Amino acid sequence: MGSVRLDWGRVRLAAMAPVDSDLMDRVDGVLREHALAAVPDPADALSSLSLVDLLTEYGTWMGRVLRAVPRRAHVSRELTTNPRAAKLRRELDALVAKIESGDDLASYLSDRVWKGRDDRQVERSLSGRDDRDLLLAEWGIHHLHLTPNHGPDLLFVAFTDDSAYLIDLYGHRDWARRSVLETVIRNWPDAGILIKTGAIGLTSDWTDRDRKQLRENGISSPMIEFEGAVWAASSLGLTLDGTPGVVAHSVMGLMWTLNDWREHLDERLAQAAHAVNTALRRAACGDWAPTIYEGSIGIAREGCFYPIATLP
Repeated sequence: MGSVRLDWGRVRLAAMAPVDSDLMDRVDGVLREHALAAVPDPADALSSLSLVDLLTEYGTWMGRVLRAVPRRAHVSRELTTNPRAAKLRRELDALVAKIESGDDLASYLSDRVWKGRDDRQVERSLSGRDDRDLLLAEWGIHHLHLTPNHGPDLLFVAFTDDSAYLIDLYGHRDWARRSVLETVIRNWPDAGILIKTGAIGLTSDWTDRDRKQLRENGISSPMIEFEGAVWAASSLGLTLDGTPGVVAHSVMGLMWTLNDWREHLDERLAQAAHAVNTALRRAACGDWAPTIYEGSIGIAREGCFYPIATLP
């Protein structure tokens, strides 16, 4: 694992400490500070969470907001020929232009994105929780509101780092429609939104109503059989509390790495020191500073960053 020179305007540092014995505690502290600063928390429900739960909330929320980067917009044949889309042509064209220019798309998101976690909702049905988006969690698909008053038409879109796949217009009762996945497969079988598996068939084929009920109880149904093949959503489904599977997996990996560093701190610091010294072409000195840089948690010394793990 290599090191990089830091752009100091884009990092978050912990206070320096004279010894490394508390280094991992300071790493945890920087992670907590970063997550609490990022995620909306009007109900003050996050500060008491464990680090695992806090990072889960952070990763879930980060997946709901969209980075303002240029993406190529792909429009399905179904959307192109949808009569409802013709009535919203101006709004759709404006959205495509914003996607391709990398504009902020926050105004198209649900108001629930900004409400954050509310512990009073945790015991309710998952569909009643503002801090969860079950369509996104299970299938990796966003829903966008095309009009300022958040009218009845929702545009389902799958986003990747460099592309946006505009699937079709749906209503507020269409969250679990099989046709959503069928449209993705017909138009973009190789985009990685759904993966063609080697399975020869499914023992059960749920109705849209079944899928909705399963999802609202935290049970995934991310696979469908379509035109002789079995396809699975690459999003890894959702967990029992509505967390995206990819987030739960990422947090588990991050915590495992942090535990490994705690158990082998001297060895890991020696590796970090070697990488930093190599980058600087001399022996660096000074304390290690836990640092978040370009989506990773790591440690820095003399302006060189050594990554520990990627944030969820």
